[in-house]
Amino acid sequence: AIQEALQEAKEKNSDVEVDKESLLDNKEIMAEIEKIFDKANEQLLEGLEEIRSEQMALARETAERNAKASQAKIEEDEQRLAMAESNMKKMLSKVNEETRNVEAAIQDLQRAQEEADAGLDGQLSNLKSGGLVKQATLAGAVLFTMRSGVETIGFLGGDPSHTMPALIQGALAILCFVAFLVL
Repeated sequence: AIQEALQEAKEKNSDVEVDKESLLDNKEIMAEIEKIFDKANEQLLEGLEEIRSEQMALARETAERNAKASQAKIEEDEQRLAMAESNMKKMLSKVNEETRNVEAAIQDLQRAQEEADAGLDGQLSNLKSGGLVKQATLAGAVLFTMRSGVETIGFLGGDPSHTMPALIQGALAILCFVAFLVL
């Protein structure tokens, strides 16, 4: 560095002739030169420290800005997730409610079907699907009821010979009707 300083001094003022050895031996000049170098070194370190602090501040600002943006994104995602969960809960409760309503309606229909099948109307409506035996018992009940009614009219007309056939045919009509209901 001293060599450079001497060369620069020569370039600026060519009349000055300085002996390097004499400068190094002169303690006052060396002390001055060291002060200059120390001062320049301090200024350089201060400049570096200033640059470093500016870079740290800039890095902090960028990190804070990125952190805020990330936090905002996270909060937005959490809000969307909460809304989606809320919508799913509402949808599931609706589905469960509709399922219960459908199950209740199915049970009501089954009860109504059972009540309709249990009565005489149900028996008559199922006559065709009941088969030949069921149809025969109904026909027998109707036939024997009619014949019993005719025999009873004959008995009431004064002929006691119609008593026994009226009773037998009435009993057969009741038996056929019971069989129709049971089958």
